[in-house]
Amino acid sequence: MQQLNKTLIVFAIISFLLLLQQFRFLSIKNVNPNLVLIVFLIIIFSGSKKWFLGLTLLAFLIFFLETMPFWSIEAILFFALIIFIKILSNFLTGHPMSDFLISLILGTIIFQFLIQIKEIAGLKADLILSEVIYNLILGMIGWIILYELPSGKFSQKSIINL
Repeated sequence: MQQLNKTLIVFAIISFLLLLQQFRFLSIKNVNPNLVLIVFLIIIFSGSKKWFLGLTLLAFLIFFLETMPFWSIEAILFFALIIFIKILSNFLTGHPMSDFLISLILGTIIFQFLIQIKEIAGLKADLILSEVIYNLILGMIGWIILYELPSGKFSQKSIINL
């Protein structure tokens, strides 16, 4: 029951971040961070169990498709990207924070590339670079808050580690 409660709490956090992202609450000069990507990458690299990632991702996808069907392509692309990054994580450095940062950079670039191709828009490199930088800043803040600080020192304990 406790694991289900943690899943529901993380899902509520992701839903809140999705609202912030959708309403561009943290947008700076037309650059909107991908808060949901940041949270899912923290889940992947914080040592959470695979079932937790899968359940949270599936709940997010169902919620997203039901409440915002006009963004179904983006939701499916995001789902595929998270699975790709989870597989890729087996071939990275092995250090959680380094792998998180590498995956955040790659995930932001790949997601923006796929979205811009889908919309038949020209690739806007300055916008992608700005979002990468913004995601890295917010990602590091999120990493420290959710992964490093809960233990009282920089160790392997985490709020979302199940």
